[in-house]
Amino acid sequence: QQQQQQQHHHQQQQQQQQSGTKTATPPSNNKNNSNKKARTLQPYLSNLCVDKAYRGKYIGKALVRVVEDIAVAWGYEKMFLHVDRENEAALQLYQKEGYRDVGRRWNPFWAGKAADIAYFVKKLEKTSAYE
Repeated sequence: QQQQQQQHHHQQQQQQQQSGTKTATPPSNNKNNSNKKARTLQPYLSNLCVDKAYRGKYIGKALVRVVEDIAVAWGYEKMFLHVDRENEAALQLYQKEGYRDVGRRWNPFWAGKAADIAYFVKKLEKTSAYE
């Protein structure tokens, strides 16, 4: 049975690589899981974009909240993200949603003008919407 599960998982990975998609799965709650990496994973919001024609319609806000809902449902207490400090719209969105700049900077050589990337964290809270 374990071999069948591994084979099925391998087939899913191949299909995802071929299609360019990745399925989000909750962390394992198996207490016998000795995988240290699984216990240190944290949710990270990345590459959130809204087409210019649809900005100002609270779509970005809704997407952020959906991602947070998923993280809370999976048992996480914090959400992490990086944002370009020159992107005023994104900064305002994240700050209004409770994200705080923790002062760390990421300066990748390939970032060009976006070299001053801010690291933000939000403490997630359970509300009736999460239950």
